[in-house]
Amino acid sequence: MPLTHRGYSVWISSNGGELEQFGTQIQEDDRSAITCWIPSVEGEKFQMSAAFGAFRGNDPGVPKVSSGSWISSNEIKPFLFSRLALTDDDSVATSAPSDLGTIRLSFWRVVYSDDFYKGRITSADGTVRPEGPVHERCKKAGSHVVILGSAEVADAPQPETRMSYSWVDPCDKPYGTFIFRYRPLDLLQAKGLAPLPGPGPDTKHEIVKVEDTESDTGSETERDSDSDSGAEEIRALEEKLREARARRAGKRKYPGKSETFKKLKVEQADLSGYFQPGEIIDLTFD
Repeated sequence: MPLTHRGYSVWISSNGGELEQFGTQIQEDDRSAITCWIPSVEGEKFQMSAAFGAFRGNDPGVPKVSSGSWISSNEIKPFLFSRLALTDDDSVATSAPSDLGTIRLSFWRVVYSDDFYKGRITSADGTVRPEGPVHERCKKAGSHVVILGSAEVADAPQPETRMSYSWVDPCDKPYGTFIFRYRPLDLLQAKGLAPLPGPGPDTKHEIVKVEDTESDTGSETERDSDSDSGAEEIRALEEKLREARARRAGKRKYPGKSETFKKLKVEQADLSGYFQPGEIIDLTFD
């Protein structure tokens, strides 16, 4: 959804879709400013869009789009996300600019007159500040910056007729400011600024329920995908359970037989009627 504040709606699009916003909040020290985080992708073009009320010759809510810097009436250098260069050169300052990785859009109220004039919009080259390498001790590894890409033909030529206007808000106090702080999505997730991805839609869950019972019919198996091998494994485990119980009760049960072998009673036999005390018995064979 667009970032909405003070009657304005602003959003940034890339690769055919609006970039998701995270951590939206109004600044405590400047209630006219609203901030959020957006994910950036190295090498991707982006454009900024804004919608507000009706004014001369425009329908309410028709967005105004800025996708780069005009270099002629039909050529533009597009905005691009690029990787921030790092250096270990100690001659470079070890502190990064406070607005590094920030896109700021400010709006002023004006009153239009009936006068028209011809002239192109001033090139936006000055609003994209070149960011040279920053020292690696700034701990900005993996961050992005905004650069201007190679010139290309614009989707529509730039209009040359403008309407005259007078300012309502002071130049140093815009009516509304939108601040988009951009970082790669994995960095936003690592810092807890964006949610981690959930499980995929193809994830399958397997549920197995085994009831402990003496009978062969005492197990119930529920599976998302029917598996004969799983059922066989359960029956084998139940058989081992029954055998263990039988051994614990002083019995031993053999597979396929129902007999139970008990301990034999040993009795001492009286052989006094057959042999005399001290008599030698020859057990060898001739």
